Amino acid sequence: MKFSDILLLPRSLYQKTGGRKITLYIGIFLIGVVDIASDVVFNWQNIFGNKPEVNLLLNILIALLLAAVVGFIDVTFFAIPLFDIFKKFKKEGEVREPQNIQRIRLMKVYMLAHIVIVPVEIVIYAIVGKSTNLNYDLVTYIAVLLAFVLPFWFAAAISRGIKSIYKFMPVFRGLVFFLVFVWTYALSYAFDFGIDWLMKMFYGL
Repeated sequence: MKFSDILLLPRSLYQKTGGRKITLYIGIFLIGVVDIASDVVFNWQNIFGNKPEVNLLLNILIALLLAAVVGFIDVTFFAIPLFDIFKKFKKEGEVREPQNIQRIRLMKVYMLAHIVIVPVEIVIYAIVGKSTNLNYDLVTYIAVLLAFVLPFWFAAAISRGIKSIYKFMPVFRGLVFFLVFVWTYALSYAFDFGIDWLMKMFYGL
């Protein structure tokens, strides 16, 4: 296996994505879990600690619903605008699948790319967390460096997947990474703000 396959996942894995909706729905929920996980862990005591049984069950159900909703928003907000752009980049005669299948495959590429970054995010969170008082030893420096590199890494994995499932005209291939990076970076800021706001409402219940 090539080193690039380890860092960005093999092209063959992206090419195996299909239009099955059940795996799409499962993926959307899992993306939502990833999106809210750090906030839930950080606010665990406020959400689940010292709650009456009825409130505890209600908060669990709300957390699951929140994961599904956030995952749906995350995946659709990523895929739909970029799909509308990328379909103009494709070579004439290369599009053989219905547009809804092509869109689902793009969503699944986005989901698969999380396999690359989630373990790294867990390591970063375990070392740095949300602390503002960091002890800058070597491990912390590495974690901060990874946090800086991660958006580029994520965009590179997604771009590799997109180029694996679509055949673009050569003039447009170089634009894929730029568009993916800008869009995912902007979305991450919007989502961080939105999730923080939702979590404040949530742990106030």
